[in-house]
Formats: sequence, structure tokens, C-alpha cells
Amino acid sequence: MLALVLTSLAVLIYFVHHVARSIQATEVISVVGKQLQKMNMKANADRTYYALKNSPIGKPLPRMNFRHVVPREPPRKGRRHLDQPPPAAT
Repeated sequence: MLALVLTSLAVLIYFVHHVARSIQATEVISVVGKQLQKMNMKANADRTYYALKNSPIGKPLPRMNFRHVVPREPPRKGRRHLDQPPPAAT
């Protein structure tokens, strides 16, 4: 009988401690902050999904028109540009 009384008293003390701790401002702010982070992560995930869904990734690129490109000046004597073939070996 004494063991049951001591166990009940320990559970009561633990319960009172738990309730007192859970209503402290720091604990409430922490819980609300975690919930806001979850909601923010979900909103970011949704936003990313719809942004990728409507993005041009995977769609064919439009046909490019290079007529407006200005030609490059010819290379100076003695210099070779990367788009020119290497000189022939002698």
C-alpha cells in the first residue's frame, strides 16, 4: 500500500512539474517557432514545386537567330585563337 501511495505521489509531482514547464513563455515560444518552421518549409516546398512545374526546364529551346552577332576581328599575326586549328607539323 505504501508503494502505491509513493508511486501516485511521484506521478502527481511529475505531472505538476510538466504542466508548469509547458506553460512557461520560453516553452510556448519554442513550440510555436517549430510549428512556424514546419509551415514555412511546406510553403517553400509547394512554391518550389509549382515554380519547377511552370519552368522552361525540359521544354525545347526557341530557335536562335545569330544574324545580329557582330563578327570578331581577325587574329593578329603570330597569335592563334582557340577556334583555329593548330599549325601543321613540319
